[in-house]
Amino acid sequence: MAVRYATTRIVGDLKDTLGLSVKKNLRECVYNKIVRLGVRSTDDMSMAGLTQIALEGVEQLDLYYSSHLPQFFYAMLAPLLLFAITVGISWRVALVLLCCAPLIPLSIDKILL
Repeated sequence: MAVRYATTRIVGDLKDTLGLSVKKNLRECVYNKIVRLGVRSTDDMSMAGLTQIALEGVEQLDLYYSSHLPQFFYAMLAPLLLFAITVGISWRVALVLLCCAPLIPLSIDKILL
């Protein structure tokens, strides 16, 4: 129970750190792009509107990086654990599972994107 609590806290902290880091980098890139474009390039839209739209996109990407991406890596590591457990029972079945199981999260990720 204590190990589960500790690992949950560590994963939560890593998600927060990853999300904050990505948001900071993306915000800097958006700001630099707006500055590089200059005021004359934003005649159709106000600078405040442009900034708001850009920051909404950054917030949505934060959700992707802090939730979807870690789950994707867990799904990719699961076949290795499955292989380690089943190799003692049947190495042929373990090899088939190792080859085919990563295709499931990869196909789901491609469909979502």
